[in-house]
Amino acid sequence: MDCFPKLLDPTESFLCCLSLTVGVKLLMWPHLVLVLYTVATAIENLIGEDNGPGASQLFETLWSLIGVPVLFAGLWGVYHRAEPHVRLYWYYLVASFIIDLFYIVNLFILQDACVHLKLEEAAHGGQAFACGVARSISTTAAVVSIIVALYLIYIVWSWCEDVDSSQGSDAIASLLDLADGIALKKPWRCPDRLGGTGNCQIH
Repeated sequence: MDCFPKLLDPTESFLCCLSLTVGVKLLMWPHLVLVLYTVATAIENLIGEDNGPGASQLFETLWSLIGVPVLFAGLWGVYHRAEPHVRLYWYYLVASFIIDLFYIVNLFILQDACVHLKLEEAAHGGQAFACGVARSISTTAAVVSIIVALYLIYIVWSWCEDVDSSQGSDAIASLLDLADGIALKKPWRCPDRLGGTGNCQIH
């Protein structure tokens, strides 16, 4: 299944030195810990607070709950080279990136970073410089976060494409071996002198 048709070729390594399998594992295990921590925190807040969680926290908790079985299935797929399980995780990862992209843009770009500066800096006349630095850091952090997320999505997709192509090659090789085995077991039929057919013999 080509999710990026004719746009990108799958890579063969993670960070130019590690295998794709190692890269996917290094992504999925921390991701599983993160969603479990999110769910545990939400349960703790739900028990400790009378008002209950807000809409944003409730959505984040529900999304993390969905991610728990997806991540377990994905990890099983990585260790057993089951491409559909990891492909399901890839879809979840893409959807998570789209959701997080809204928060990243809102946090680092739409909100004014100067609001969080201390009043003492403005009193000493350094507000313009501090605002410029804060906005530059916010924009850089947003861009770096997006690039890292896209790279991790690309790594998981590359792993899926690699396993999918290798399974296709193995299937073709198995069919060829099966065809060769059938051809070897089937006796050759050659015409005899009486007009019939008989088994050919190689002398």
